[in-house]
Amino acid sequence: MMAFDRQLRLMDMSIYVLFRGCLQVIANNANAKISRANIPEVEHHLNGIQKIVQLRGGIEKLPMIRQFRTKVALVDMLVAALNNSKPRFPPFFEVQPRIPLPHMQGIDGNLILESPLYGNKPLDQVFRGSPFGEHGVQILQRMRDMTNVVLDHTGMAFYEASGTPVPDYNIIRVGPASKSMISSTNTFRGSSTEEENEQSLLPQSPLTPLIHAANIYTAVLSPLLAPSCLPAPLKPFSTHRNLQSLKALVQALQIPANDSIFVHYPGLMIWILLVAAVAAEGRDERGFLVMFLIRVGSGSVHGYWEEMRESIERFRRIRELVG
Repeated sequence: MMAFDRQLRLMDMSIYVLFRGCLQVIANNANAKISRANIPEVEHHLNGIQKIVQLRGGIEKLPMIRQFRTKVALVDMLVAALNNSKPRFPPFFEVQPRIPLPHMQGIDGNLILESPLYGNKPLDQVFRGSPFGEHGVQILQRMRDMTNVVLDHTGMAFYEASGTPVPDYNIIRVGPASKSMISSTNTFRGSSTEEENEQSLLPQSPLTPLIHAANIYTAVLSPLLAPSCLPAPLKPFSTHRNLQSLKALVQALQIPANDSIFVHYPGLMIWILLVAAVAAEGRDERGFLVMFLIRVGSGSVHGYWEEMRESIERFRRIRELVG
């Protein structure tokens, strides 16, 4: 009997080695496609992984390859959000590590996980003293309010039923000018002149990626907030009208000074990158943005997996509404 049990264990280990090898080959191919932002091909590879994982009882049953498991789950969530599809794998709880990520990376202070997609604390408290300033925090709060209305209150129906005044989400104001931040003050909504005003934001300003992400986000979600008696046509994230903001956003993300700031705000970074990556559909910039997303998302296993998962899921639900 003992010999038979030992034989079963050896057989199970052999199956595991073959299983892990097959998954790794598929995953490597998927990574190559991700780096080129070839999302349809990545979906094919995920389908292959799904079939193999089902043979072992599901992704949550893979304790021996935890790092691989979380990477597959992350890519699956991102592909669903970017491609407006359903995740293949069910959500699972990722155990938090003993060493917090800030200490491991030498970052002073706690990471800020709140964003337009996650959290319920007032953002003027969460982002107090942040480099985004009072105006940046106001924009973030407006974006979160818009998200909550669209996802949790079914858009304009909430305002029409409650009699609550409708916020003017279409206006994003550039606050008091500072030479170190921006070179002009304007109100812009998307006309050619206003797009030129957007370009006056300095790329090295931490406010720049935030404002351009908000411009894209507002343009897409605003039709969902139109009065039901005056329906507005939906606009995709990748509409040509968002191109100026997308280019400026990508330029700002490539500046090291901004990278060193946003590393403290992974929740905010996930929102910005999701908006930009979907807006960049069919463009060369998408590969850079998707790989950046995976880099930020991979850090979530060190302390903010659930927050990241919820953020991506809420963005995926927005994609379902706007296409």
